[in-house]
Amino acid sequence: MTRQVVVATVAAAARGRAMSTAQASGAGSLPPPGASFGSFFSGNVDAMIRTELDAWPVPLPTAGCPPAVTLPSSDQPLQPGSPALRRLFMLDPEFAFLNHGAFGATLKPIHEQASRWRTYQEAQPLRFFDRVLLPHQARNWREVAKFINAQPKDVVLLPNATTGLNAAIEHVVRTAASRSNSVILSTSLAYGAVKTMLAVACQRHGVQQVECDLPLSSAAPLTTRGVLAALQNSVERILAEGGQPTALVLDHITSNTAARLPIEELAGWARDQGIDVLVDGAHGLWQEPLDMASMQRSGIKAYVTNTHKWLCGAKSAAVMWVDPAWQDHLRPLIVSHGYRGGFLEAFSWDGCRDYAAVLTLADTIQLWRDLDLSACRAYTSQLLDRVVQQCLATFGTTEPLDPELRAANMRLVPLPRWVHPKRPLTGDDAPELQERLYRRNIEVPVKRINQGQELCVRLSAHVYNTEADYAPLLEAFATESSAMRLE
Repeated sequence: MTRQVVVATVAAAARGRAMSTAQASGAGSLPPPGASFGSFFSGNVDAMIRTELDAWPVPLPTAGCPPAVTLPSSDQPLQPGSPALRRLFMLDPEFAFLNHGAFGATLKPIHEQASRWRTYQEAQPLRFFDRVLLPHQARNWREVAKFINAQPKDVVLLPNATTGLNAAIEHVVRTAASRSNSVILSTSLAYGAVKTMLAVACQRHGVQQVECDLPLSSAAPLTTRGVLAALQNSVERILAEGGQPTALVLDHITSNTAARLPIEELAGWARDQGIDVLVDGAHGLWQEPLDMASMQRSGIKAYVTNTHKWLCGAKSAAVMWVDPAWQDHLRPLIVSHGYRGGFLEAFSWDGCRDYAAVLTLADTIQLWRDLDLSACRAYTSQLLDRVVQQCLATFGTTEPLDPELRAANMRLVPLPRWVHPKRPLTGDDAPELQERLYRRNIEVPVKRINQGQELCVRLSAHVYNTEADYAPLLEAFATESSAMRLE
């Protein structure tokens, strides 16, 4: 890919002169720190992103590009739970699909739009990468920022949340390493990959990490007060041992256990103690109406979320919002052309890859507006409430989370005690039970809580689900049977 460093306000002719100067300086020379990144034939990223939302700095190439996506015509209303809306997804009708929280499910029109972008790219790859990609990437970038009430200059688009969290955690830990006795605080409910990221980064930089235990049990449901008390106790222990907590890594909605943590309240508490907060929001986008301006006021410094999960976008796109206070030093772990530019340029290009998912984000957001996003959220949360109550009544169990910590679209439901009546559970039991359900065409994850001695199913609900989807699960545990009992 032919790339060139250009200054934000330089016109086309001046860009040509800058190109010649850079070439004359030698192929191995680096751009100066702070220089902007663009291409020979499109404006630089910084200028396109920072321009006010009601203005656009460069012509948007459209000739031959895929047109905007619109909802397909239908004889039936496209309402949540309707057969017509379900046809907007490509899910296998033979399965009761209750695990949207794992990898989402892409809207069919968006999947097709991403394919059109790939076809357009391959028709003339140089045209796509040198003339079309950056302006269209910037347009989608700005639409995403508007959707989460953020300034575009504070947002970057990524291939996945893992990429953003690795970069943010590296920044947090590297900063901690520059201060004596710094400690990074996280919770026991963190996603497994995030725990690994923290462990590796802390080991690499010689920084201490403390994990605050947030136990889950149906006998003693977790509450907001319990979360705050546990975090406060962890901070007091760190201080008593001569440490200084400098950063807290939180989930917005925990992946394994579907706990919706009050991140703004927790961030305010942390800010008062001089602790920065990084949020893993992989499950936040769409489940919650995200407001980055409000999160920034609360003290949150960075928030990372996926677009393929609840937003149902094409796979391989994610969003990271970063407070300006962190932007001078937070950089991607992959070094490419824009790395020595500013925050935006550093994340805009990480090599030649498939950018189709990024180029469909504005279309995905518009589809949800056309479908009435508020009505869709209301339908899914109410559906899940009803289904959970049916499950609890059938299973004879209670939820391990206080109502204020329950997520809108994912819930943890303990299974009947008769499933494992005679022995302690082992690490093999949850996958064994999940496999038995899978053989019945029920796709649902089985989790362990309460020090591994309670089995739960984590239920998801999205607009394609109806109560009928959950009937096979209820039937499987309606009466005690050897088919579901772990011997």
